[in-house]
Formats: sequence, C-alpha cells, structure tokens
Amino acid sequence: MTGAVPVYTGVDDLRRIARDVQTRTASMTHVLEEMIGGHRIVRIFGGEAYERERAVKAANALRNSMSKQSSASAASSPITQILAVLADLALESEAATATAMRLARANDDDAGDEHLRRLATAVSKYWICKRGPAHAYEAMECLGGNGYTEEFPLARRYREQPVMAVWEGSGNVIALDVLRALHREPESYDAFLAEVSLARGAHPLLDAHLDRTAADVALILAAEPADAERSARRLVESMALSLQAALLVRHAPNAVGDAFVAARLGPDRGHEYGTLTAGTDVAAVLDRW
Repeated sequence: MTGAVPVYTGVDDLRRIARDVQTRTASMTHVLEEMIGGHRIVRIFGGEAYERERAVKAANALRNSMSKQSSASAASSPITQILAVLADLALESEAATATAMRLARANDDDAGDEHLRRLATAVSKYWICKRGPAHAYEAMECLGGNGYTEEFPLARRYREQPVMAVWEGSGNVIALDVLRALHREPESYDAFLAEVSLARGAHPLLDAHLDRTAADVALILAAEPADAERSARRLVESMALSLQAALLVRHAPNAVGDAFVAARLGPDRGHEYGTLTAGTDVAAVLDRW
C-alpha cells in the first residue's frame, strides 16, 4: 500500500452550506421585519386618513347646516354639543396625523431612529386602529340618518374600520409584540422614552402621565408573563397617549395640545367623543379644519 486513500465525507461542504443557509435566513428575517414594519406604518396612515376624511366630512356637513340658520339664536344646545364632538374628532385626527408623520420620518434611512420605530410603530398601530371604529361612528352620527345610508361614504368607512385593526396584527398580537420589544430590545424603550421626554415640562398633566407610564413599564418588566400579558393592552394604550400628547404639545398650537392633554389625560376626561373639559377652545381646534 503506497499511501492513504482520501475519503470524501462532505463535512466541509455541509458546513459551508449550513453557514450559507444561516446567512440567508438572517437576511430573510431582516427583510420580513422591515416588510411587517412597513405594513404597520401603512395601516397607521390608513387609519389617520380615514379619521381625517370623516372629520372633514362631518365638519363640512355641519357648516352647511349652520349656514342655513336664519339667526345666531338658532345655535342652541344641540349645535353646541355637536361642535364639541367635532372638535374632539378633530383632536383625534390631528393626533393620528402627527404620529403617522413622526413614524414616517423615523423610517427614513438617514433618521437614525430604528430603535424608536421598532416600539413606536407597534404602539401606534394598536391605538390608532382601535380608535377608528368609534371615530367613524361619531362622525356618522353627526350627519344623522344621511350618515347611516350606504349612499354616503361614512357608512362604508365604518364597516371597513375593523379591517385596519386585524390587518398586520390584531390588538392582542400587537400588545404581545410590544411586550416582546420591551423584554428583548430594551434599547427600543430607551428611544421611546427619549422621544416622549422631549415634551417634559410643557404640561403638568403630561408629566404626571409620563411618570405613571414609566412606572407601569417597570412593573411589566418585573411581572410574571401571565400578569404582564393581562396588563399589556392598558400599557400600550398609555404609551400611545404619551406619544400623541408629547407630539401635539411640541408641534401643534397651544389650544390643540392643551385640549388633547386635558381630554385624554386629565382627571375630568370622559370615555366618549365630545366630552371635552370645560374651558376647551373649541373654535381654535376647529379652525385647523
């Protein structure tokens, strides 16, 4: 026997193929994460567009009705109440718009906000889509029977609203995704906290809410999984309101920011649209429309 005969086992090839598979899997995972995040942004913009359209249609319909009144005395209590509802719908729409625009900026390649968009996108998608059906209903009610009939677009918008929440993650799925981000990607919460903290000092109610939300996050992170899941929706809602209020306080006129904070975070806040607190500058809010 002159020498050993080499035996081909294929081990090196298998290792190379395995590394290639892992690399391609990681690449595909990254692409899928970007795609899902992008679709969530689309859903946020879709909810914002729906809310803006409903608010504008309801406001225009009311203006047309009021223009037919023969005197100022016709502006009785029902009209005053409808104005409060319209102002509240406008506040919701403006908050959704500000949130969508901030997240759109966070998705730009040069923004450096990849950690913020990871958590803020999920939080905002949950909240804006959840608020949509009630927003559509109130706008429909402002138009009365005309708003209910299929000839008007608001009835169709109301019927389509649940799709916004189901598509790219239902409420429970999104809430669990937020918990996952808090546990596995703590830098995303750090970025979220830095974003909302930019509004600290602008309104005492907002400062108090930010403190409560931070305390809730700490409790969630220390809780057992089952307890954390039970509190997930409440936490996501609190975080969404933190972001929206912070953006409006920083970028909207004072009347709009103050009205939103009082209506969503104040001790006298209501559960339905139109339950604005006393002293709200309804005219200033509606002038934005």
